[in-house]
Amino acid sequence: MPNYNGSNYLIQALDSIIAQSYQNIEIIVVDDGSNDNSLDVLYAYANETPLLKIISQKNAGVAVARNTGIAVAKGDYIAFLDSDDFWHPEKLSLQVNFLEEELEYAACYSSFLVWAPNNEGQYKKPEDLYSTEKEEFSSTLDESFSGWIYHLLLKDVYVWTGTIIIRKEVFDDIGNFNKELKIGEDHDLWLRIADKYQLAKLQFPTALYRTNPVSVTKSVHDRNYAAMVVENSINTRGLKSKNGKGISSKNADVIVYELWFRYAYQCFWSSEFELAHEAFKRSLKHCVSFKAVVYYLLTFKLFSPLSKRIIKKHV
Repeated sequence: MPNYNGSNYLIQALDSIIAQSYQNIEIIVVDDGSNDNSLDVLYAYANETPLLKIISQKNAGVAVARNTGIAVAKGDYIAFLDSDDFWHPEKLSLQVNFLEEELEYAACYSSFLVWAPNNEGQYKKPEDLYSTEKEEFSSTLDESFSGWIYHLLLKDVYVWTGTIIIRKEVFDDIGNFNKELKIGEDHDLWLRIADKYQLAKLQFPTALYRTNPVSVTKSVHDRNYAAMVVENSINTRGLKSKNGKGISSKNADVIVYELWFRYAYQCFWSSEFELAHEAFKRSLKHCVSFKAVVYYLLTFKLFSPLSKRIIKKHV
């Protein structure tokens, strides 16, 4: 569990681990330089929970924090939970038992439920949210997103970190999270795993993903990490999975175009015109659209006064 200033939800997240029916576990929380009272909360919790190991490090990002935890983990399987999310009590039992029986899979992930606040900012109790899930708790496989899915992951992330369990030996083979990626480090890892191994997706939602209204606004990154991850994977691993299924080069161009256009669009509306200019230019190398051309023209210095008026009018 990586944690950065997550004291508000830490206890609830940790309680969901302690409540697991599968108990042969160790809990490693890596505090990534928090400046709230997270460490106080963690040490108080550890006094009552021998399973909990706390590691405190200078802020280095979620990829480094997860890598720190992986390095000291002693188990045969690695699972991840962010400090504001929640696991179903049968998650580990279900997935560990599946991987023990289905040896051809290197990892097992699942669907999940979005845990959103109401108009007053309050969250439902996890048990109430799960009680609305009609599907029975089972290890039913989602065959559409299981097996050799590398080519599918070029299209979208699909795998959410809070649901996956990975055999520890896989990290020894392909390495850990890429610490150079500020975002998209998870997508990069899934692509590297899926290139060499099969993954299984269970239909039952084993976790809750908490949406936090506080983090609605996001700053524009200086690099398009999402596009970097996909382009790098295409250039180094190609367009096909090991079973021969893949995507066409035309489809790949559309995927990369959309990644560059979305980033450029975000840059434009944040008045980062230089970043937007280069990003729209990159998008147009993969696919030409009228909308991208118009935005590209608006990012030239000649039109910057017009662009600023457009943004001011619509923001």
